[in-house]
Amino acid sequence: AGFQLALGSANAAVATVTPTGLAVTGAITSTSIKFGSGTVLSTYEEGTWTAAATATITPPTVIQTGIGVYTKIGRQVTATCSSLNSVSMVGSVGNLKITGLPFTSSSSTGNGAMGSCVLFNIDTPAGAVTLSAWLGNGDNFVQFFATVDNTIYQLVTDNSTVAGRIWFTVTYFV
Repeated sequence: AGFQLALGSANAAVATVTPTGLAVTGAITSTSIKFGSGTVLSTYEEGTWTAAATATITPPTVIQTGIGVYTKIGRQVTATCSSLNSVSMVGSVGNLKITGLPFTSSSSTGNGAMGSCVLFNIDTPAGAVTLSAWLGNGDNFVQFFATVDNTIYQLVTDNSTVAGRIWFTVTYFV
């Protein structure tokens, strides 16, 4: 037989060490995890957020929204949105941006983030060779950078009349 450890009130969870590993019955809950000599991880959260496609100066005539998901572990947040599927930027002025992130990024230098993205039927600069999702220090919105002909980069401005799709993931710190 193995070693058993009862956890919680009325032995709600039991951990048993067996010759092949650790078997757990019931639910083990914790309010924090301590690493090494003092770092404590005390936050884990999953949820949804509402993404809105807009512009930096004038919003489009109709702002299209979609549902995104996020995971927050400690200070690190990963936000994903793959539901902006009918984006029309008619009437907009300025750079394309997605608002509504679940948390504002840290304003400390170096806490901005780059992420991956797919832009379909969205006006991108001529000669664009790469596209990236970008979140600046202290921001709660995502913009999109294009590298053009491997010489310059610029933010994506879109005022097309064709419905496009915007999907992205960005990981950042709060």
